[in-house]
Amino acid sequence: MKYIFSLLLLLHIGAAACAQQVKEADVPANIRTVAAQQSDKQPITLWVLDKNRKKYIASIIRVPVLRNIEVSLDGKWLRTTDALSPDKFPTVVMNTVRTNFLDKGYDGSNYIFIQEPASKRYAVDLSSDDEDLHVVLDSSGKVLSKEAR
Repeated sequence: MKYIFSLLLLLHIGAAACAQQVKEADVPANIRTVAAQQSDKQPITLWVLDKNRKKYIASIIRVPVLRNIEVSLDGKWLRTTDALSPDKFPTVVMNTVRTNFLDKGYDGSNYIFIQEPASKRYAVDLSSDDEDLHVVLDSSGKVLSKEAR
């Protein structure tokens, strides 16, 4: 649960910094339709308009679900991100995280599943005494990127 609420806090901080919360009635119908297709029939809790990045973000915030659906201003689905608990990470992906990081003294948080039109991948934040990392992996467990934070 702490992972979901960490991501929720980041969502609210990010929304306040660069975007504006909007009422669902003010969201264009085509944007609402695209978000509904990605929502797994769960109601949208929060709508944010990010004019700088030219997109709407529809959030589903309910225990145990935290999902962000990003839709461009012209109604194209951009990405969906889901906060996951570590036990919901696919075994092959978690094995890579465990072998390369957790077993070497890192602590993991913010386990995320990212879906985009052309790809699916996973991300996790890792911390040790010496460094903080954001690691992105594909569905086979291959590390795609490792960024220091």
